[in-house]
Order: sequence, then C-alpha cells, then structure tokens
Amino acid sequence: MVKPLLGKFALVLSLLGLSTLTFAAEAKEWTVLVYLNGHNSLDAFGQQNIDSMAKVGSTDKINIVVQWASEINGKTRRILVTKGGYDLIEEMPAADMGDYKTLVEFARWASAKYPAKKYMVDVWNHGNGWHTQSTGGSFHMNDISYDDLSGHHITTEELGVSMGEIAKLTGQKIELYASDACLMAMGEVAGEMANSVKYFGGSQETEPGQGWPYEMFLARLAANPSMNGGDLGKALSEEYKKAYSGGIYGNQEVTFSAWDLSKMDRFYAAVGMLVKELQSLDATQLKAALAAINQSQSFALADYKDLGDYLVNLKSSNLRIGDHALGEVTASMKDMLISVDVTAVYSRAQGISVWLPSSKDELAAYGERYSHLNFNKQTGWGSFLNLVVQ
Repeated sequence: MVKPLLGKFALVLSLLGLSTLTFAAEAKEWTVLVYLNGHNSLDAFGQQNIDSMAKVGSTDKINIVVQWASEINGKTRRILVTKGGYDLIEEMPAADMGDYKTLVEFARWASAKYPAKKYMVDVWNHGNGWHTQSTGGSFHMNDISYDDLSGHHITTEELGVSMGEIAKLTGQKIELYASDACLMAMGEVAGEMANSVKYFGGSQETEPGQGWPYEMFLARLAANPSMNGGDLGKALSEEYKKAYSGGIYGNQEVTFSAWDLSKMDRFYAAVGMLVKELQSLDATQLKAALAAINQSQSFALADYKDLGDYLVNLKSSNLRIGDHALGEVTASMKDMLISVDVTAVYSRAQGISVWLPSSKDELAAYGERYSHLNFNKQTGWGSFLNLVVQ
C-alpha cells in the first residue's frame, strides 16, 4: 500500500512544480563496513567469510555492508549481507583497493545509504604492521591492503588519514576499527588513528587464511546491538581465539587484542617517561637493554616485539630504571587493553607490539620513516632505538 501512495504524492508534487522529496534511511544502531580486498592470494577466502557473515546477516538494528573486490570475477561489488545471502547493490569494474581514497569513498557511500549511530571499519586483506618486508626478488609486502592488480597498498600513515576522513564524513569518531589482517596490533598503527577512532582491534601475529569467525562475533552483536565498540572489540577478540582453540577453525596458534584508544594519551606519557630513563643508561646498560630486546616475544617479523614482555625482560635485567617508569607503562597498557586473547605459544604476549629492531640494518632501513610516525613523535621511542641499536 505504501508504494502507490508515495507514487501519487510524487505526482501531486510534480503537478505543483515541486521537487520530489528524498526520504533518508533511518539510522540503525550499527553499520559494519567490511573493505574486502581479494586482489591477491586471499581471494578464495572472501566468499567463505561472506558466507559466514550471512549466517547472521543484517537485522533491523545492524547493517553489514561489504565492498568486495575479487580477482576471480574481476569485479568490485557493494553488497548488503542478509540472512542466508546478500543483496547486490552495485557492481563496478575492478577498483584499486590499495588506494586509501577507495576506502574513504566506500565509507562515504555506505554511511549515506546505510546510516548508523555507530560504525565499525574492518580492513580485510594481507597486513604487515607499519612497514615493508622484502620477500625476495622485487616483491615486497607493504603495510596493509595489497592490491596485486594495481601494485598499490595502503600505508600505515594513509590508513590513519582514511580513518580521519571517514570520521569527518560521518560526523563522529569511528566506533571500532579492526584489521582482519596480519601483524596490525601495533602501537605505531593505532597511533595513526587515535584521534579518529574510539576502539581498535588486531592481531600481533599473522592470521590464518580463514581470518575472523564472522558468524560468532556478529551473532553477539545481533543479540546485543546496544553494545559499544569496546564490547564489540572484546567479543571479536574472544571469538577469534575460540575459533582457533578447537572451534570452527580447528587448532592454530593465534593472538588478538582490543584497545580503548581514549587511554592512548596516558600510554604515550608513560612510554615517554620510560624513554627518558632508558636514555640515561650507560653503554654497558644499553647492551643489556639490547639483550632484553632479543629475549622478548617476537612475531613473524623479528623486529616486531611484544612491549609487555620487553618490560618484563628490562626489569629482570636489573637496569638503572625506576620501578615507577616500568610500572606506569604496564599500568597504562592494562588501562587501555580491553581484551587480550592468545593461545599457548604466545602466552608471553600482552596485546601490544612495538618496533624493536636489534640490528643497524633494520634501523637504517626504516628509521627515517619511523621518525614521522605519531607514536614516535609522542613518545620519542626512535631516540631510544638510535641509542640502543649499536
């Protein structure tokens, strides 16, 4: 009955010489934006993850919207995931998913068409933390969202810019940003978006190809759509570990953590205070601080270390560092971390990775770029690295 009435109303407006009214969609509690870049070796997992999302689907309270780029079909599709499937909303030629502007444009389109009180942004793809890794020959793994068709990727800095632009166009901070990608739970990554994102989630280690258990954490959101980004980040972190601890993806060693970025300033201040203490060490003590780097929990990239484990190793090295400085970093981490979920191999991991190179070559390769990252600007971490790596 509604459509014919609207049609007659539009006809009356037309006869009166008035423009047809535009009826905006009512804002739901959540819109989950999944930027699914299948222009690479992960393409086959895209359909699997969408099928997992569809076991829950969009509801009267949540939208699940995906920009799905696939090498297999050569198209980029914008879809609304529904219970048991999806509605194809738009189909385009292959988009450059390694261009951060493509991510921003997707969010602009989705937030206009599917407005919400809270937004989650999920970047789905390969990830490499904040820097580049050479894998031999001319191939490099770069930051996040590698597009093998264009040869482009989204840098950590660009990821921060894109979150800032999305926050502006939605008129609010992004409620939750999380990477369905490897190695992204880093202070350096979070630092680039701390001013535009409320809550942050990611893995310190590589992720298995299946990625997130979408059905499990989206079911928790559907059951409680009033949850905030911290609640959703915690649900994602918990369900991710469960999925690989005898759950739907079997048994594999994984890590995941969720952070409250409103606590980032305290964390910066605490790390900055520790840096000042470390800078006062003599040459012998600095060698011990370097040894502590080598003893700390590392991940697929050896220069990505767990910060909490490094603090433990610094304390056991009996360096001339005040207990207050070490304790304040530990306390600030506990204050910021909402959930840390790790399997047995990573029992020493405490949820936050930072750059801790132990060789001059690593420092030389990335030091200049590192100096411009917000985490370094706020803490002076790079100045400590320049002293300790000899």
